[in-house]
Amino acid sequence: MFRKLRRLGGDDRGSALFSVIVLSIVMATVLAALSASSVTRSRVAERSNNELGRLYAAQAGLDRMKAFIMVDAGTAAPRLQSEIGAGGDVNAIHTLDVGGRVVETFAEDLHTSPDPYLTWYLLRARATDEQGRVTEIGLACRLVDSFAKYALFVDGNLSIGDFARYAGNVHANGTVTISGHHVTFLGDLTAMRDIVFGNSNARNTVTFAKSAISGVPYKPRPSAADIEETGSNPPEGALVFDWNNAVFKTKFRTATGVYPNNTLNSYLTFQGDEITVQHVCTVSGSTKTMTETVDIPNNNIIYSAGDVWFEGHLSRRTSIITPRNLHVTGPVRYVDDSDEAQYLLYKKAGGVAEFDDALDTWKPVTNWKSSNFDYRQADDWADRMPVVDGTPQNPTLGLVAGRSIYIENADKDFPKNVEVHAMMYSAEDVVRPRETSDPNGHNLYLFGGRVQVGSSPNSGAWQFRHYIYDENLAANPPPGFPSSLDPGFSNWHVRQSQ
Repeated sequence: MFRKLRRLGGDDRGSALFSVIVLSIVMATVLAALSASSVTRSRVAERSNNELGRLYAAQAGLDRMKAFIMVDAGTAAPRLQSEIGAGGDVNAIHTLDVGGRVVETFAEDLHTSPDPYLTWYLLRARATDEQGRVTEIGLACRLVDSFAKYALFVDGNLSIGDFARYAGNVHANGTVTISGHHVTFLGDLTAMRDIVFGNSNARNTVTFAKSAISGVPYKPRPSAADIEETGSNPPEGALVFDWNNAVFKTKFRTATGVYPNNTLNSYLTFQGDEITVQHVCTVSGSTKTMTETVDIPNNNIIYSAGDVWFEGHLSRRTSIITPRNLHVTGPVRYVDDSDEAQYLLYKKAGGVAEFDDALDTWKPVTNWKSSNFDYRQADDWADRMPVVDGTPQNPTLGLVAGRSIYIENADKDFPKNVEVHAMMYSAEDVVRPRETSDPNGHNLYLFGGRVQVGSSPNSGAWQFRHYIYDENLAANPPPGFPSSLDPGFSNWHVRQSQ
């Protein structure tokens, strides 16, 4: 039933021995590989942990810098400038130990603005471990939040109608009611109270390209009194039209024989890099006039204590600031130094629309947003931007009024296709038309943004209304434009790890 086992012969014993040797070699190789792999994984894990530890330590350093700024934002600029050093040298502001890593923090002024609050800073934190390995991270910071970042800001409730389109941030210190259909927000929408819809069609057709957040904190705005204080201490190089200003008083008396008073009104016509100004004042029942042509104060302001009427073409960066009213009397456009427009009305079929030089307006009065026209920056603008002190720049105009900003359109001969290139701020009112009726289907094109008390009553004054945010304003607001002390941080990134 059972077979007898035969003995292994010599050949069989040799084969078995060879197999054992081969198997031993294979096993040794596998064990060595496993051991090396384990060591490698251990070293990789250790290095990864060390890098992560340095990263966390550097992040703690940045948090320290943020606290340094936020504790007293009102003095953050002089403190940062002092720590950076008069020569622009970068010195460590803080040195601390975090988990055995030495962390140094630095600040660099990126010189995006001469105003230490408006300039961007690069905050850096460098963590070094015991082996001398380094991880450095950076964070961009600006100390104020400019109101120029808003396509529309209202200090109360905001109601939005059909086909409204906002290319920048929108905020209301109240409730936002979206009552119209096909409303588009390309920036952030925020409201102190609620964001509500007038009907299901409005809800179903709205587009939020970014965020829509309700319940945010109230955002205070500078008042008319704050604006008036600008005249008491204007920046060096500003144009000042103020009956309380010694230099202006002397100039006006030299020209007219009398001192100006609080009946002063100023009429400005922009002409590229210059302004022709006519000052009118009533003294003892007599009208006195002084006319002058001066350079636009580039990257500086024009302050007037009285009302200002203005129009024209400008190729520089400035702001008109008054505690009273501003009156737009005609088109206000950005141009190059040859008076060629930055923005053109292109025909969808090709070419540029006809322009009436006498009326300073595009000839068509139909809807510029129709399939026939495209209002946009000129294709060759990059080649002809104004160059100031060797640097190309986009023209920018800020309009800041303590009271109202009027767009004049009451005259029957007024070219009601109105273009206004400016970022506008009204402390106590809104941007509003002088005449609220327009039966002839004209266009209003506001290129910039509006910061005001409520909604503008523009719907009856122009049949077609185009509110286009100037994206240049977000990073480079008009000089002297209102801002709030609200440090902002962005663009956290690892600069170095080794």
